Amino acid sequence: MRALLKGWVVLLVLGVAAHAGYVNLLSLDLSPNGDLLLFVQMKDVYARTVGGEDLRQLTDEGSVVWARFAPDGTHFYYIAMQNGYYVVRRGDIEGDTRETVLAEEGVNFFYVAPFFDGKRLVVVSDREGQPDLWIYHLEEKAFTRLTNTPGLEATPDVSRDGNTIAFVALWEGMQSWDVHVIRLEGENVNYDVITEDPFFDWAPRISPDGRWIAFESNRSGDSEIWVMRVRENGFYLTRITHDRWRNAFPAWSPDMERLAFGTRRDGEDAWTVSVVETY
Repeated sequence: MRALLKGWVVLLVLGVAAHAGYVNLLSLDLSPNGDLLLFVQMKDVYARTVGGEDLRQLTDEGSVVWARFAPDGTHFYYIAMQNGYYVVRRGDIEGDTRETVLAEEGVNFFYVAPFFDGKRLVVVSDREGQPDLWIYHLEEKAFTRLTNTPGLEATPDVSRDGNTIAFVALWEGMQSWDVHVIRLEGENVNYDVITEDPFFDWAPRISPDGRWIAFESNRSGDSEIWVMRVRENGFYLTRITHDRWRNAFPAWSPDMERLAFGTRRDGEDAWTVSVVETY
């Protein structure tokens, strides 16, 4: 991020690379080097170079609901249906290799986000009868449970240092989906509700420096992209988009000088994906 003004993030559109015509957009990500878009539309994973016309379909399964880049930028993790349940699968960007990474009989895995150490995944799974957050250790093939609530969790994201997990939850007594943060501090696990209000908040993404969260919210009346401080519990909120359409699935570039997001006009199925320069 090139400029801060009195603690607020300042983002102005300097240039836009836009791609239109995506249907039923379910997730969006930018590669670790910021050059490639990865997204789910029409229940499969696609990739496209930022500013390019090289749209590529990476899966042909018709059941994909979520996808994220692996830390190496050459692979991706995604959620797809297998034998009647959602599982975690892994693919490579340039090849045809697809493999199931995580599947259990009678269990669904709804979301996945990799840690940047390449050794762990955070997943939302109903493996104990209710959707909760878990860490899956790839080498040990073992789980660490993070939440145990009768509510719902969704759209997790992990900071680059691996110490912070952002997600949204709809727990008992809450008015709507709120942004939550888990801080992993040694053996201690600390929980904070960052937004606790009647508004719909969705798909938080932690900035590469770990200081900010970009997310979708309808707190202005329309569904817009907002940015806030990770540790300020809803303070320093800055509205990024200003229109009456749905803006969703923000993703940071590694240098924080660009922000990608999707836009869908009311009553339309097609989405536009934009990458805006910031300062």
